[in-house]
Amino acid sequence: MSRIDEITRFVCDRHICVLLMMAGVTWQGTAFAANIVPDGSTATSVSTASNGHQLVNLAPAVGGVSHNTYSSFNVSTAGADLNNAGINARTIVNQVTSTNPSLIQGSVNVLGPRANVILGKPRTLGMMAGLEYGPQLVFMIGYHAMAQSQGILAHTINSFAFTRVTMNGRDVGEAGLYGALAHEYGARVALLSGDDVFAEETKPRFPDAAFIVTKQATGYGSGVTQTPERSCAAIREAARDSVARFDGQGVVAQRVTPQPVDIELRVQTTALADLFAQMPSIERVDGVTLRFPVPSVEHAVRTLNCLSAMSFMLR
Repeated sequence: MSRIDEITRFVCDRHICVLLMMAGVTWQGTAFAANIVPDGSTATSVSTASNGHQLVNLAPAVGGVSHNTYSSFNVSTAGADLNNAGINARTIVNQVTSTNPSLIQGSVNVLGPRANVILGKPRTLGMMAGLEYGPQLVFMIGYHAMAQSQGILAHTINSFAFTRVTMNGRDVGEAGLYGALAHEYGARVALLSGDDVFAEETKPRFPDAAFIVTKQATGYGSGVTQTPERSCAAIREAARDSVARFDGQGVVAQRVTPQPVDIELRVQTTALADLFAQMPSIERVDGVTLRFPVPSVEHAVRTLNCLSAMSFMLR
């Protein structure tokens, strides 16, 4: 799997929201080993004071964005500072390239010029956090195919809990759900990347968008992948082309009136269905199938994310 598909943060400005796969962030609880540890892929360094306070010297900014990668990003009660002095980034991206969740126990501050630092979850719009700022275009980078498909890491929101999601009777994965949410907010999905299975199942939903296939799936955990450098270069080129193409069309973000949608959810076990059916708005269809009508796609996404969080009770 290429590193571009492991990115765990997003960058949002006035025009474009770039959405990337997110890793878990925990704000309190059991401490994890290690604090903030760069992975060596970016020019990011960290120094630690005797009291445990950490100073993160950020990587140089490109286009106003400082991109920093870590093997772990845990903040102790002593806190941490992100040193933006001389970097002058407008947005600071903290990318955890491992599967380690992050524990935030102390404050995270920016030294030097003010910048946007986006950390943590839950977020109201889930993986589409940033739409509230009114971007015109959305890039979906490092996405995967829907649950029960043959794509690499194929799942929909939560592989432990969900086996199938339909919206108005049509099977939908994360790109379909979040693309519909972007539409409600008036943003256009302009660029997507992922494996060949993801591209094939998703192209009909976004016929005007560019797709970059970064790998060929041969199974859930295997595939033939391009190098990270080649994937990144292809995505950068497609991003520039997409912005130019949509700018030429005069695309303007304008929210649309939400329409009611009907969600049907199939879960892994009857125990999960028992748990989820405790919500009064959810109808039990059979042993593992649930249904809930909602007034908008946003309501659907938020409900599904709440159910996903609830499922941790049974892990």
